[in-house]
Amino acid sequence: MTEVFKEQIRDLEEVVPNFKIANATIHYDESSPHLHIVGVPFKEGMKNGMERQVGKSDVFTKEYLIRLQDKMRTLCIEEFNQIYNLDSTLKTKQKGRNKDIHVSDM
Repeated sequence: MTEVFKEQIRDLEEVVPNFKIANATIHYDESSPHLHIVGVPFKEGMKNGMERQVGKSDVFTKEYLIRLQDKMRTLCIEEFNQIYNLDSTLKTKQKGRNKDIHVSDM
């Protein structure tokens, strides 16, 4: 599984060039192995202040995050199948399954 996660990091760097990865940690200690990535989204060509600045809302819009998740899911299963010589598929995404918790409710 480690090779699949390494490929996911490479894919993320390619798919989102304006996101600098600072740390990536694989969790094998839970029921489903997964990868946590910490990084900084940035925008370039700014006229005021530094030319390169943090740009979370410019890089990660809601629409872009939906497309990014779909792209990364597709790349992940393709790489998993290639590395393990399988023909697996992922479950279909379920809309509304995840819920965001507002900061004031935490």
